[in-house]
Amino acid sequence: MKKSLIYISLFAVVSLFLSSCSLSREKAPKVEQTNNNIEAPVTPIVSQESNNSGQMKKFSSYDELRVFLEAKAAVLPDAYRRDTNKSLTLSYDSFTSNLSEQINNDYSQTNLQVIGVDEADIIKTDGTFIYAVSYNDLFIIKASDAEVKVLAKLSFYSRPTELYLSQGKLVVIGADSEIMDSGVYKKFRRQSPYTFVKVFDLTDPAAPEQIRDLDFEGSYLDSRIVNSHLYLILNNYHDYIVGESIVPRLVDDGRILPNVCRDDSVCFAPDVYYFDTPYDSYNFTSINTLDLTSAKDPVETQTYLLNSAQSIYVSAKNIYLTYTKYLDEQAVRLDAMQSVLASKLNNSETLIIDKINKTDSAILSNREKQQKIEQIYSNFLASRSADELSILEVELTDSLQKKFAAEAKNWEQTMIYKLALSGALPVYQAKASVPGVILNQFSLDEDTSGNLRLATTISQINSSFADTNSSSASVYILSPQLTLLSSIENIAPGERIYASRFLGDRGYLITFKQTDPLY
Repeated sequence: MKKSLIYISLFAVVSLFLSSCSLSREKAPKVEQTNNNIEAPVTPIVSQESNNSGQMKKFSSYDELRVFLEAKAAVLPDAYRRDTNKSLTLSYDSFTSNLSEQINNDYSQTNLQVIGVDEADIIKTDGTFIYAVSYNDLFIIKASDAEVKVLAKLSFYSRPTELYLSQGKLVVIGADSEIMDSGVYKKFRRQSPYTFVKVFDLTDPAAPEQIRDLDFEGSYLDSRIVNSHLYLILNNYHDYIVGESIVPRLVDDGRILPNVCRDDSVCFAPDVYYFDTPYDSYNFTSINTLDLTSAKDPVETQTYLLNSAQSIYVSAKNIYLTYTKYLDEQAVRLDAMQSVLASKLNNSETLIIDKINKTDSAILSNREKQQKIEQIYSNFLASRSADELSILEVELTDSLQKKFAAEAKNWEQTMIYKLALSGALPVYQAKASVPGVILNQFSLDEDTSGNLRLATTISQINSSFADTNSSSASVYILSPQLTLLSSIENIAPGERIYASRFLGDRGYLITFKQTDPLY
């Protein structure tokens, strides 16, 4: 039986190789009335050496960024897009019907993962007033032992999805749908989603005064408030369009801010960082910082060119951006073919492959180079005799199995980027990766020593050449520099993590298959 399976696998290899041959700005909301200190900046860890693979670099100018983007084909990974049209809303009637039962000298607050790091919610309270979203309306409610009274209602044209209270300010965030019909938006050839941020002064909660009206180009990923600074993280998946702004835009009170700064004029010109690793796709992940103690300070921003960004974890001192990187199976297959067939090619075929590899990426992407080289090997296989092909089948299968076994831990990897919170702008510190996929922000935690703990799941590998067919969980501890300190792997074979929490010096995992064990 085992030999039969191997024979079928051999046939599939050659078949696979051969088959590859055919290769007016939004209006301010209507208001209806009814009766810590910032730490000193840290030093960025940014490599300037071109031979330090994987290190972060900064584009010296937008012209340099433009050349980079013109050489890339932007692939928009829908799996990583957040549906900004969906929002959690609160029924006003159901909210007020139970409100009086909750009113006392103590009050509920948003559940926070980290003390001192505020997270957005659809309902916020300061102990005296309650701010609650219900569809496109936001209610300000006075709550005391004696009465529950609606003081004001703010009606928005685009639905709010996130609220903050900080420094006597109300911050409202949501996906901006109305801007698409405005004269401002119609000037743009790049039709991106936008995220609005509106800030209100709550000196008089019955008549909140809007003091900031911002529209950011990009889809909302997440946000936090630390030390009175709002950190708004956005994703932009868009093609490079000649003549359009090279970086995500900001519309401030209806005015498109220029990305070229001159004299004392207000501008929006983020520095753009990237990694000296191959990009088959990209997105702009922007971290925008707004000082809530000031109504006039400009928005500070910086942008990172990443493959994607999925989850964030924020401690009192750092931001961690993560995304999942999957093994390039085509690259592994090509590597296996090269190890077996490269020495068997004639000089002409070898020279062609050398020319393909040396072709500028502006002409051929890495993926296109792979396809062309694989085509040469496939043509070589198709021209072999039956006896030669029988021998090559064995060699190719053996090579593939070894390559996949060597890359098993890299099938799914969580990529981690660490940025230190330092005043207005976060500062990049380090980059690392661990095997497996995180579930959500609670899969990560920073301990009192600055070490990062995280829990991942390695999924079942759906490949005939992979050496594993079972999922399992792992826990890793990384130093403040994101070097590996320790790990526990192969927890709960055959199961996936469905919840994780870190409390003090302990981590708790709930996995699932048929029961819900707690580790």
